Amino acid sequence: MSSNFDFDVIIVGGGPAGVSSAISIAKNGFKVVIIDKKKRNDIGEKTCGDAIDKAALMRVKDKIGIELPFENEISDVISKMSIAANDIDTKVSLDAPGYQIKRLEYGQRLLKEAFDLGVVIIPNSPVRGIIYENGYINGVTYYENSIKKELRAKFTIDASGAYAVIRKSLPDELLVDGMTKSLSDDQVWPTYREIIKLRDDKKSHNFKEEIVLMFDDDYPPPGYFWIFTEGEGYLNIGIGWEKTQNLGKLKDKLRFELGKYYKREDYEIIKTFIHMSIVPMSVKKLWFADKKFKKWFDNESRRQST
Repeated sequence: MSSNFDFDVIIVGGGPAGVSSAISIAKNGFKVVIIDKKKRNDIGEKTCGDAIDKAALMRVKDKIGIELPFENEISDVISKMSIAANDIDTKVSLDAPGYQIKRLEYGQRLLKEAFDLGVVIIPNSPVRGIIYENGYINGVTYYENSIKKELRAKFTIDASGAYAVIRKSLPDELLVDGMTKSLSDDQVWPTYREIIKLRDDKKSHNFKEEIVLMFDDDYPPPGYFWIFTEGEGYLNIGIGWEKTQNLGKLKDKLRFELGKYYKREDYEIIKTFIHMSIVPMSVKKLWFADKKFKKWFDNESRRQST
């Protein structure tokens, strides 16, 4: 590695996408660093329904070697997904094997796997921009303990989700296929969720091994309200919609919808989360980014093996 670079790859964001990328790249002998704005023990937590398709996890296991969720990482096993409109009695169900995972525990395990492979973790350090020189992104600037620092690498991956810190810093000449620096409102979802504990006489809920997506006239598609199992006595309740929809206060909407199934005295709120999420870019843009990285990765692999 050239003395001009601190790492082969910088990954901004320590969520599942960032850490999985780090594990895969590190296993191929490259020097990798993850920078995340969260504290080390909080990396992996996210506002989400927490359900993950088993087929996707099997693919990650086969391609990267990351083991399936296990033991304390699982709230419940998922066997079906249901979709309903306006009333839960309208729901239709399909087989959807997967897991209801505890995002923090799962994320922390992946982070440890990356660390054990030699990936450097820099937590509590928000990235603020890129180092752009001679037509190339050569690294990032970030703040650690309020001190501005920089890291240099041959390749930088933006896995920061809705924050899109690298994308926002791109010079115009690097924007391709209509990509913009800022995320449009149809790419961003405000979401709110709660983990609730049901009263003892209600804990045998009707959502065992099930995740339910509810669509309603008050929050038409693509917005939806969800009820996901979290195991006996617990539910993962959430609501979200495309930012363009501007449908009011998330918390108020969630409380109203949940009230159709449970009275307020029927449950205790264990955790609350509010977040801005990002929906995927177009397949074409993802293909472009993947093809560019794969070409660099293959070239570097060949170079290091000679």
